[in-house]
Amino acid sequence: MSIDYIPGYLRSIIGRNVRAEFIIGSSQYTDRTGVLEDVGVNYFVLHDVNSGTHIMCDLYSVKFVTVIL
Repeated sequence: MSIDYIPGYLRSIIGRNVRAEFIIGSSQYTDRTGVLEDVGVNYFVLHDVNSGTHIMCDLYSVKFVTVIL
């Protein structure tokens, strides 16, 4: 996957702590924070270190991804 596309860029930051912000429907907002663990064609997986869970996220509903330093 080329870094010119979103999945390619996300693959380049695997292992980093990120916050992903989502729009659900026309106006509902939610966000998730965790360590980026895996990236597929239309999804990515975050590891929530607080709960010890993995969250699979739909790439198409993401509006912003912030890399937390």
